[in-house]
Amino acid sequence: MACLSALPVATRLQVRGLLRAVQWEPLTRYGGRFTELSHEQQDDFLRQLATSDHYLRRLMFHGLKQLCAMGHYQHDRAWGVMGYGGPLVRP
Repeated sequence: MACLSALPVATRLQVRGLLRAVQWEPLTRYGGRFTELSHEQQDDFLRQLATSDHYLRRLMFHGLKQLCAMGHYQHDRAWGVMGYGGPLVRP
């Protein structure tokens, strides 16, 4: 993802750790990695993260949510839907 390449190395390593945690966390409960789960199981897993009593699990969900938003809103075609004309200064 292009928006990650501009981040400091330490932050990129944290993002990598987050993605690995999301990938492997479902193994104990669902018997498979996140990418191997059905869409329903993935939704259930993400819902459990978002509503967990454990702060770190909720934090993992919010980090993943922010990462997805960064990826989505870096594309020009997403801007028109929300009425945003784009940045005044382009990279």
